[in-house]
Amino acid sequence: MEAKIDYINYCNKNEVPLFFKPFWLDMIDTHWQVIKAEVGNKTLFFPFYIEKKWGFKFLRNTHLTPYGGLIFNQNLNSIDEETKCKLITLIVNQFPNFSLLNIDLHPSIKLNEHQFPNFISSKKKTNVLHLSNKEVCFQEFKSPLQRQIKKAAKNLVIFEKDDIELFYQLHCKTFDKNNQLPATPFSSFLKTWETCKQNNCGKLLFIEDDQKNIHAALFLTFDADTSYYLAGGTDAQYYGSGAMSLLMWHAIQISFDMGKSQFDFEGSIIPSIDAFFKKFSPTEIEYTNLQKTNARLLKLLNKK
Repeated sequence: MEAKIDYINYCNKNEVPLFFKPFWLDMIDTHWQVIKAEVGNKTLFFPFYIEKKWGFKFLRNTHLTPYGGLIFNQNLNSIDEETKCKLITLIVNQFPNFSLLNIDLHPSIKLNEHQFPNFISSKKKTNVLHLSNKEVCFQEFKSPLQRQIKKAAKNLVIFEKDDIELFYQLHCKTFDKNNQLPATPFSSFLKTWETCKQNNCGKLLFIEDDQKNIHAALFLTFDADTSYYLAGGTDAQYYGSGAMSLLMWHAIQISFDMGKSQFDFEGSIIPSIDAFFKKFSPTEIEYTNLQKTNARLLKLLNKK
């Protein structure tokens, strides 16, 4: 409990990414915990929560929380490799019992694979726009995207609305063409949106035509430094309208206006979505995924 109090005090005095803020962790599980390690004046925190399911204990990123894991009290560039290794070892040695650990670390946490010798460490990629000049940013978009946005702007209207149910309808329609259901349930979207409203860290954006047909929706979240494309949805019958392209550009402009320095698309393993993000000419940034399976049954299932 003392480590958790120290972490909350640290967050009250310092900016941390959105998904590491105490109110976000409270949203996920009010019984979240913290492991703390210190070497000299360097501190490493590991906020976490245990998800109990099917008799297993999971430490993993939950729905709509793309990053988790480690938070250093100083810029990583100011910490030498030996100290990093000592801090990480101290944290790992305090890990609770778990069946499966699967965590995507924040992109700002640049660590080497050898620092996690007993874990499977792999690299994932996200797409980030560095926001410095709005006009230059637009000019760096791929030419077809620029044309699509300009055309859509003549026919479509963007609006904000406090309606998570409407958003979820659009989100579900994205999966209709493949006869699939979304991986994230409505309850997670509802809980997340209520948290965003209470803490002024999110917006729901919609786009419609002059017949009031809603083409697409976008869930934008943000912290002091970065805006995140948390989720979206497009009605398949309006794919050709350029609605999501215009909506994404609007979200990026909002981020500029709020003084954010980055826009994180969060990446996607779906090739068509990743290709869409690439049209905005973002910088591809790696981040680390850590995995370890302790439960024998899960190990057997993973081999199949």
